[in-house]
Amino acid sequence: MLQAKEYVKPSSLEEAYQLCKRRSSVVVGGMMWLKMENIQKQTIIDLSGLGLVGIEEDEEQFRIGAMTTLRMLETHPGLNREFDGIFRECTRHIVGVQFRNGATVGGSIYGRFGFSDILTCLMALDSYVELYHGGVMPLARFAAIPRSITERNILVRILIKKDGRRAAYRTVRRASTDFPLLACCVAKVDGQWQISMGARPKKAETAVISGEAALGQMDLGEAVRKQMDPGEAALGQTDPGEAVRKQMDPGQAALKQADPEQTDPDSAESRMEQEAERIAREGAKAFSYGSNLRGSGAYRQVLAEILIRRLVRQIQGYETDGARETGAGTENALGQREAAAGSENVGEQRGAGIRAEYGGGQEGAATGAEYGGGWKEGDRR
Repeated sequence: MLQAKEYVKPSSLEEAYQLCKRRSSVVVGGMMWLKMENIQKQTIIDLSGLGLVGIEEDEEQFRIGAMTTLRMLETHPGLNREFDGIFRECTRHIVGVQFRNGATVGGSIYGRFGFSDILTCLMALDSYVELYHGGVMPLARFAAIPRSITERNILVRILIKKDGRRAAYRTVRRASTDFPLLACCVAKVDGQWQISMGARPKKAETAVISGEAALGQMDLGEAVRKQMDPGEAALGQTDPGEAVRKQMDPGQAALKQADPEQTDPDSAESRMEQEAERIAREGAKAFSYGSNLRGSGAYRQVLAEILIRRLVRQIQGYETDGARETGAGTENALGQREAAAGSENVGEQRGAGIRAEYGGGQEGAATGAEYGGGWKEGDRR
């Protein structure tokens, strides 16, 4: 429980900033997460009287006040129209409507939580934060800064530029309102694919994949490994998901043989599918993954490749408009083709790989069963 000796509702940003500079003070927004912590502070600072609620739209950008609720973000027609419904998708699993009516966008962004759907979603867009003392900076840069450096500042608003990009968002969860096991947002602009991966379980990071068939002599995964320290580079040389993917190949091969649309490698659809496979492979390798009670790092890497591939295909127009709007992900063209070709076989191959990854223990059996039963990402929603 949050306890404080003094409650202050400042009448200006300057007053809030001066109060925030005190050592034992904390800024409160909706207090949906903060009240769950067991902390004591001298002063709590309420920003609700500073006019930071609301979403403004002009020809170039959206301006989202820090005190805007997640429910307002979820239901804003302009944001969902401009970015293919991803704000409706990235918020709909966050606890419930009552919670989203209280939780604020500023709290989600300022907290930089590893499980944050909002941060993961915004990182794939051309997004910026505006700080009272610090000005405007890219969201990706802000997210990389330790909280200890910015904790004495005030987040005023979030800016999202309109650049014509298409975007799609999905997560994998154990239950509908649980924290995500993995969160992914993919956007395409000017021939480049921008991928944001959150709940790894680390906070969201981004990678950019070229839309061209050739990336040069060095692929993105190799470029990332060269920037790592020797220990990370050695780890990166052994892909933890490679064994799983090898076990998936027979099912994938059977799937492609059963699909008559796959017979012409030069067709536009075939080229798009090949591009989706390449982007998924390289995108999944561009991130590091950790383990917790929800899953291992290797499991998350396999899921990352699957999510990226599905989101790329969704943006390419493979899935129906209904699936894009609701995030259902199962009653779509891709799912129908998989079912026709024998998706149970593919699921068995994936399940075998997961069981092998976990060493055949109880956790491996459970996660393998999830795949072996013809698992689809949409079933977990």
